[in-house]
Amino acid sequence: MYYCILTNFNITVLSCVEMSPSVFVGRTVIGESMTVAFQDEVKVEFKEPIQTNLTYIGKLTIEMLIIREMVFQDFPRETAIGREILENGLQSDFEIIAEDDSRFKCNKVFLAGCSKALAGMLEMDCKETKEKAMKLGMSGKGVEALLKFIYLSNVDDPMEHPRVALELMEVGNQYDILGLEKTMKDIFLGQRYDWFDIDTAVLLYNWTLKVEGNEDLKWKAIQVFKSNLGDLEGSVEFDKLMKEFPQAAKKFITLCFASYH
Repeated sequence: MYYCILTNFNITVLSCVEMSPSVFVGRTVIGESMTVAFQDEVKVEFKEPIQTNLTYIGKLTIEMLIIREMVFQDFPRETAIGREILENGLQSDFEIIAEDDSRFKCNKVFLAGCSKALAGMLEMDCKETKEKAMKLGMSGKGVEALLKFIYLSNVDDPMEHPRVALELMEVGNQYDILGLEKTMKDIFLGQRYDWFDIDTAVLLYNWTLKVEGNEDLKWKAIQVFKSNLGDLEGSVEFDKLMKEFPQAAKKFITLCFASYH
């Protein structure tokens, strides 16, 4: 048997950009507060029987899973010409070298067209232009995904692999590649917690400390970290964070535990 319990309460949203899946009543951990209204009915099933005509005093915590469709606005469509050029290396005049020294052929005109920073570098008399190659601190899979984004507006790889998405967001920020950083940020904010691994959550949190204006991503990283605490013992990236940036690691843990209260 179920009873209908009517109650009034206020909800504080922890992120003003995207509603976090964890909303705590009467407490703001990160971000500005705003008013949220629920329409229709919300059904709550209690594990223990609830007696009627009694007053209950305590803390109410609501855990919500918000599922939304990711829509990339002003996103150029893939073209058959771009695919033909990339896949067959047509008129390639430049190479991108991954951190494992694998090399990927590309075209300077495509690189210059997507980034003013890259366009400026390609006009300079420097090592990269002389050797017709530049090295990026990315995995081979990351470079491949980068070229797919530039040539084809394709995001299949970062949608499947969180570490690739993080690599693309970093390089998009570094070289101000048109639309790349924002697209990767949208992917991170739109994915479920079980899409992430704990190491990516740590790296994402660390990245938000270096790049301002990403409180929503920081909160996402904290929530993912909390949901993967069982994997903490095997986290290589958290060990690195503790060793290289102990204060940042302590702050990370503090925020995780603070959000429980």
